[in-house]
Amino acid sequence: MPMNRLGLGLGLQRGGGASAPPVTAPANTVLPAISGTPTEGETLSCSTGTWTGTAPISYAYQWKADGTNIGGATANTFLLTDTQVGAAITCTVTAANVGGSTPATSDATAAITAAPFQAMALGAFINISGSARQSMLPGGFLNEG
Repeated sequence: MPMNRLGLGLGLQRGGGASAPPVTAPANTVLPAISGTPTEGETLSCSTGTWTGTAPISYAYQWKADGTNIGGATANTFLLTDTQVGAAITCTVTAANVGGSTPATSDATAAITAAPFQAMALGAFINISGSARQSMLPGGFLNEG
C-alpha cells in the first residue's frame, strides 16, 4: 500500500476493486407465443417469451407465413389479410443486449382461414329514387311505374 509523507497508508490498492458482472447474451427459456384468431381480418399478437441475460434486453419482431418473412410485419401485432389465407403463421422474436442477439420462433398457427362470407341484406346498398316514367324502346314502349 502506498504511504504518504507521514507514513500513513493512502488506502489505494491495485486490482482489488469490485469487478463488473459478466455480460451474457440473451437466452430464451420460454418460446414466444401467438394469440388471436387465425382468420383473415383478425389481428394476431406475439409475446416476447421469457429470456435471461444481461439487462437491458430489447426485442424485435418478424412475422412469417409458411417460414417466409412478411414484408413490413415487424410489430408485436399483425393484421391477417387474404394474402395469408392457407398459410401457417409464426413470429420470430430477436432479443438483443450488449452481449449479442438471439432469435426464437413461436409455434405455428393453424392455417389461416378466409373471413366468413357476410350475406348482404336485400337493399342494404341500393337506393332508388325519382319518379316513374314511360320510355320508348325499339319495338314498343316500356311502362316504368
